[in-house]
Amino acid sequence: FPSDPVSNGVSTVFSNTGIDQVVGYDAMSKGSPWAVATKDSATQVFSGGLSTIHAGNGYWVHSTEFSSQSVSLVGPEGPSASAPPSIEAIGLASGWNLVGITDATKAKTQANAGDIYKGVEDYLGADGGSSVTKAFSYNTTNLAWSEKDLTSAGGDVLIGEAYWVYAKPDANGMLTPIVP
Repeated sequence: FPSDPVSNGVSTVFSNTGIDQVVGYDAMSKGSPWAVATKDSATQVFSGGLSTIHAGNGYWVHSTEFSSQSVSLVGPEGPSASAPPSIEAIGLASGWNLVGITDATKAKTQANAGDIYKGVEDYLGADGGSSVTKAFSYNTTNLAWSEKDLTSAGGDVLIGEAYWVYAKPDANGMLTPIVP
């Protein structure tokens, strides 16, 4: 998600009747990085280890139908007299991470799904300063993975997309997060 949902409960975010399972992967979590929410067909309420949805994380959503899912997202933050708008970094764990494309300004929300946000090199690659060394996207139409080129020839990241990224610590053992 490019921004946090206004109401972030899984049942609120994924309200379409055809959506029956949501899987999240958070490499920063203690224990298993996988969290699953499954919808009870009678109550239409999700339960399981995944209870909330947040910007910056990636999610696999299973649906029994082809339909759009509207989600109200938190809009832009203006600077206040005491502080500028927050820019949250996406923390990385060593190894594989599933990350969503997040708009730091929160100006791009659900109405902007599919819009170009930044070049791959600026968001995921070395130009953005993160520790990401590999990135893959999944095409749900062609059912195929494709590796993203993390250089200037790598194309763009789009609002609403998520990527499997591999993060490798630098020589000092440090991991630099993605800063949208």
